[in-house]
Amino acid sequence: MKQNYINFFRKLFLFIVSAFLFTKSYGQLTLGIGSSPYTQKFNSIAGGLPTGWSVKTSATNSFLGTTVSLNTATIPWITSMGQFANCASSSSPATQSDNSATQNSNTNRAIAVRQTNAFGDPGAAFALQLTNTTGLSDFILTFKLMQLDPTGINGRTTTWNIDYGFGAAPSSFTNVSTSPSTLSTTINFWTTTNVTVNFGSALTNKSSNVWIRICTKSPSSGAGSRSFTAIDDVSLSYNNFTSGTISPTTYCQSAAISVPYTIGSVFNPGNIFTAQLSDGLGDFSNATNIGSLSSVSSGTISATCPSNALPA
Repeated sequence: MKQNYINFFRKLFLFIVSAFLFTKSYGQLTLGIGSSPYTQKFNSIAGGLPTGWSVKTSATNSFLGTTVSLNTATIPWITSMGQFANCASSSSPATQSDNSATQNSNTNRAIAVRQTNAFGDPGAAFALQLTNTTGLSDFILTFKLMQLDPTGINGRTTTWNIDYGFGAAPSSFTNVSTSPSTLSTTINFWTTTNVTVNFGSALTNKSSNVWIRICTKSPSSGAGSRSFTAIDDVSLSYNNFTSGTISPTTYCQSAAISVPYTIGSVFNPGNIFTAQLSDGLGDFSNATNIGSLSSVSSGTISATCPSNALPA
């Protein structure tokens, strides 16, 4: 059963936290209420990475990775240099026989990584940093995973993971189940895999930074050359809700409180909205649940001020 939280600060009055539209925030992506899904096609990466995105090496379960530069010049699929690069997508009308000139003129772009013995094997990561997920829930990620180098004999296979972590520089990451369950790319097989990742409640209503990585954390297997792997057509969908005005703004202990909210998307059956009260400093680390409502539509939570609540 999913839990969604409407947070408000206990100071001299009650205050509702809300979200904004897609904006820049020191390289972080802020998701917007009513703006689901967030989509990214990477067609403008000649000018640099989109807001929130970075590319990294040395990524592990306990290390975010070392940020490296994206080569924004148009790079052909047969490049042998270890790098993150701006390349043509494999989506139609592209074909695996396209020459370098055709690839360079293709306006449908993708972010790719050429792994080598000295670069990104293992530890290559495409990373998305979200400012927070306050008021958001039920995240689902879809994207295309591509192996673009069709040349040579069969070579090494790289296995990819999707994981997440919290905070400005997470010290731990958690893998997520994917569909298909195993994600891999092997040189000489010009392929595109449509990937779906359902995060469930793992990313719901987080007040800190949220990181999502598409990464490889184990060495490639086999022998020979390594793959030229790309991602494209990213979509991150989510549900959202906003809260209304709470009146009056002061309450006695054990007093009834009405907490109105409005949803901006479709919630699953069995969903529960919960109102929380912070401590006197507005910190929700040890928030107190004061009321809940099982609902899939806009409404009002009937809450109660705790009998032991102290003035801020």
